[in-house]
Amino acid sequence: LALLFLSMAFVIQGGGLEPIEENSSGVYEGGGFAEKVSAVPQPESAVMDSVRAYEEAAECYKMAVEIDPGNAQAWMNRGIVLMNLDNYSCALECFNRSLDIDPENAQSWSGKGSAHYSLGHITEASDCFDRALSLDPRCKGAWINKGLCLACKMKHNEAIECYDKAIEIDSSDN
Repeated sequence: LALLFLSMAFVIQGGGLEPIEENSSGVYEGGGFAEKVSAVPQPESAVMDSVRAYEEAAECYKMAVEIDPGNAQAWMNRGIVLMNLDNYSCALECFNRSLDIDPENAQSWSGKGSAHYSLGHITEASDCFDRALSLDPRCKGAWINKGLCLACKMKHNEAIECYDKAIEIDSSDN
């Protein structure tokens, strides 16, 4: 049954759930899906359909983790969906649950960092991105988001180094 809800969530999202570091922007800059979509000229119904799809996916992941609370991937995916709905506190809880189950998951560490960043917890976010990068040095989103944290601390040269690493990873992936 948990697999059914996971599959439903995946389909509702258009089959396109990607890890945080591979999202369309790769960065959570304090605004989630709704804010980003609203900046793009679209008919209002398209925006609402997209938000509804994420809300439906969040509900499916909620049911999936209720059925199988030991599923780290489902917790992480629920966190990603909640980030896209600008529900950062609940997303943070989901990433924490995922990490309780699988503490070596770089994507969950990156997601936890994104949630902290979006909540204004820059030091905690930076620590999470460092942990993600210690587990997966090719985690492009963690490099970008670590750069954002450094820029917030006015460490611009170090931030640029992080962005350069993300570009290097992106270039080698193509």
